[in-house]
Amino acid sequence: MSSAGRLISRGICTRCTCTGQRRAFASAPLNKLHHSKLTFSQLTRTGTAPHALTCSWRQYTSVASADQTTAGFKATIGLELHVQLLAAQKLFSAASAKWNEPPNTNVNVADAGFPGALPQLNPECVQLAARAILALNGQIQQRSAFDRKHYFYADQPLGYQITQQHHPIGRGGYVDLGSLDGLEYVKRIGIHQLQLEQDTAKSIHGVYPGHVLVDLNRAGVALIEIVSKPDVDTADEAVMYVRKMQNLLRHIGVSNCNMEEGSLRCDVNVSVYRDGEDRLSGTRCELKNLNSLKVIRGAVNAEISRQIAVVQRGENVEQETRGYDAQSDTTFVTRTKEAAPDYRYMPEPD
Repeated sequence: MSSAGRLISRGICTRCTCTGQRRAFASAPLNKLHHSKLTFSQLTRTGTAPHALTCSWRQYTSVASADQTTAGFKATIGLELHVQLLAAQKLFSAASAKWNEPPNTNVNVADAGFPGALPQLNPECVQLAARAILALNGQIQQRSAFDRKHYFYADQPLGYQITQQHHPIGRGGYVDLGSLDGLEYVKRIGIHQLQLEQDTAKSIHGVYPGHVLVDLNRAGVALIEIVSKPDVDTADEAVMYVRKMQNLLRHIGVSNCNMEEGSLRCDVNVSVYRDGEDRLSGTRCELKNLNSLKVIRGAVNAEISRQIAVVQRGENVEQETRGYDAQSDTTFVTRTKEAAPDYRYMPEPD
């Protein structure tokens, strides 16, 4: 079989933009398909395509995204990436940062929230965060400080998270997407800020009915949160942005960014607006804990469709946090969205 035949026989495409039917197509990474410069038109002329089509993968990705912004609507998307740093110890304690060892073995009194246990900042985490913001073309801030973000949940033994809401270690910067990333045009996505913060413990459900187990190995592990500006327009751009972040942070040794093990977790804020209106005029909803590139694409497209349908019915989109069910390809409410006052931010006194 020719290379073109091998390329086209590896997977299933979820949509054919010419006929609306499912067609066999390659499941290779997006950038590999773009670099191959193989379209269905070319493949049908060589006789290697399994069916006669006139569309290409380039057309498929652009049309699939455009389907989500029909009827005079467009989307505004911002992303928050939670990235586990490759530091040997936790952010504020000397405990090992290896969170996937036997439960509750890498934890000390500071991680467990014992009264009187004071945090001590790990300088290695600061260095890695500074490396990340410089690689993103941002600026290290002359003044950086920590805040307490209060909420009560079993995975946070302190009753608050130590983060950097008001004075992050880095601000500004950008990521450029283009042809090498699989995009037919050049798109710059700005970075709002990069902040250091603690990770939470791991909650384990379903072992004992009516009970939740807590593993504190991950509590206090160092994260950076990278908050983008709302510059993203489509699910495809969001996926390309996350993929490029993965490659960059791995290359500079900041994180392994393995989404399957939780080293990179993604939250996405989505709103829609009518064409011609201000792009920030819509009400945003946050999609939490999206753990793969495929899930990010599906969740963003599903939420855009849902919000457009709500507005077309004459209803208001409610600000809330939502999850994504990949099996039904729908998003669902998890809780009403908290505003900053609900977290009662205060300067970290310790």
